[in-house]
Amino acid sequence: VRKVKRTFDFDNLFTLLAAVLASSPVLLAALLRPKTSAALREKVMLGATSVTDCRYCAWGHGHWALANGVSLEEVNQILGQQTESLQARDPAEAAAILFAQHYAEHLEQFDPAAIDNLRSHFSEAQVAEILAYVRTVTLGGLTGNTLDSLLGGMMGSFWWWPFGKVPEVSAGQLEAMRKQGPALPQLVDVRTSQEWRSGHIAGAIN
Repeated sequence: VRKVKRTFDFDNLFTLLAAVLASSPVLLAALLRPKTSAALREKVMLGATSVTDCRYCAWGHGHWALANGVSLEEVNQILGQQTESLQARDPAEAAAILFAQHYAEHLEQFDPAAIDNLRSHFSEAQVAEILAYVRTVTLGGLTGNTLDSLLGGMMGSFWWWPFGKVPEVSAGQLEAMRKQGPALPQLVDVRTSQEWRSGHIAGAIN
């Protein structure tokens, strides 16, 4: 079953635009003197992306997280919402990531407990910065999903167009193909060498 991704509607579009506008002074200040690390910034961005499921955000912030020292394993844990592992590693970062997930789900309807948990680990300035990042990436995620939805509808009208579709298989289908033999599929991993070294499927080539 294909998951229906959240896109813009009349209410959430203006809610998010107003929220990001309210956080714009914090975002501008963070460009010059950030109150949180670049790694934490990317982790909370990925936390929100795990809910919006925007493929552009997942790709971009996944790469930026790796560039800022976040391991591929942790990137996958955040996108997979494996909160137990995150909490065991760093409760403060887990609180920020959980807040990001909560925000992406409920937008400006904050859970007081989520805010209190965030404030127990970070200063007010850091909380404001985390909130600004989460608001921004949630706006970006819904923008990406809305764009995909519009493009998908347009491409459906051009049934004769020979490009634009790439056959996909699930992890289970790939595993079944690998067991059928004797002509096994060759896996080509197109990520960077750094990502390759962090972990890859056995038998794949970079």
